[in-house]
Amino acid sequence: MTDQLVIKKSRRRPDERPSEILDAALSLFAERGFAGTRMEDVAAKAGLSKGALYLYFSDKNALLAAIVDQTAGSTVAVALEMIGRHQGPVAPLFPFIIKLIAERLESSNLASVIKLVLSESRAHPQLGKAYLDNVIGKAFPAIESLIKRG
Repeated sequence: MTDQLVIKKSRRRPDERPSEILDAALSLFAERGFAGTRMEDVAAKAGLSKGALYLYFSDKNALLAAIVDQTAGSTVAVALEMIGRHQGPVAPLFPFIIKLIAERLESSNLASVIKLVLSESRAHPQLGKAYLDNVIGKAFPAIESLIKRG
């Protein structure tokens, strides 16, 4: 059985590893909290050594920032692209943006990330600031510009 595990590990594509690591980290952060999760735990859940994990992410804060960027940041990026390409009246665009967010909440880890950010921001203010800067700070000005255009 151990031989099979080693074979599976060696057949994984290196470009898939960051995503696997982020999925493992989010799962553990949601289960144990940010402070209760160690890098060793993330490495074990992702099927990597602790040393290999550090090749991808320098620390837990970098992991958390990447998780936020991958989920919430990508949702904002898609919405910003929609806004940037949109011509004409802005009122019809709002339902599409709301639908995008609703779909992402259902089909991705976005809800878990938002919950994690809200629950951990008091103990880890840098997390709240990163979310504010990279998600809210990008989304609100875009929505504000849409309102002004309307």
